Amino acid sequence: MKKSIIIGTILTAIGLLAALIGLASGASTDLVWQNGVKIDRSYQATKKLKKFNQLTLNTDGYDVSIQTGTTFKVEINSSKLSRPTISQSNGNLTISNKQFDPINVGFGRVEPRLTITVPTGTKLAAIKGVLNGGDVNIDTLETKQVQLEVATGSLEARNLNITDNGQLTLNNGQLEVKNSTLTNTISDLHNGSTEFDNSTLVGGTLESRNGAQEFDNVTFKQVVNIKNRNGKIEIESPVTDGYRLSSDNGNIQLFGRHASHELSENATATNRIVATNRNGKIEIDD
Repeated sequence: MKKSIIIGTILTAIGLLAALIGLASGASTDLVWQNGVKIDRSYQATKKLKKFNQLTLNTDGYDVSIQTGTTFKVEINSSKLSRPTISQSNGNLTISNKQFDPINVGFGRVEPRLTITVPTGTKLAAIKGVLNGGDVNIDTLETKQVQLEVATGSLEARNLNITDNGQLTLNNGQLEVKNSTLTNTISDLHNGSTEFDNSTLVGGTLESRNGAQEFDNVTFKQVVNIKNRNGKIEIESPVTDGYRLSSDNGNIQLFGRHASHELSENATATNRIVATNRNGKIEIDD
């Protein structure tokens, strides 16, 4: 009983202190618990960068946007206790932060965000990194390589051009690609949907372990492999020359033709779709 009273008194005192701090600073200051009570303040900054051709991200809890503009810069919206470290060396920009997941006992935390800008027309050599939590947004960018792993979060790309090869791994989130060209790119989604619109795929393998895959107005060049373990594969208005389709447990539809396990058309064409599904339908329509 005494222990409960003491804990309640401590929490009440912390709450009152949080209220006073919040009111005094316009709620831009917060109390958090991480190995003890700490005062955390919001942090916003814009840093000009030297020219770089490779970007490496190792972040925890940050939403990240990569876009084009007029200059090399990074905009940071976070708290002081979770602000990232930024370094540049030999044309490589590295942004990282320590894992920071405190218990909030104050007024609510800032949603950390990084916005990285490169001048329009910039061609990067590579974008690499591991992001533990947080969404990734890439808008109007050309790069030779992409190697990104997103532990919990989605990846959205618009007007992205990968010219050499790519590796996109999402453990729990959606992959959405629009108006883009991806060359020799492997995507591996453990739990989440895949959506491609008005894009071009040159080779590569797109795999989903649990989630639907949708392709609308997509051009398939060379051999593009689509693999699904548990979810529907739906392709509308594709541009390619051949199809080789198979499903262990699900119907197959190819422009009005139907089958239960396998269906092909121009199966050895240079440009073709090879789609396999363990548990789900495959539908291809005009």
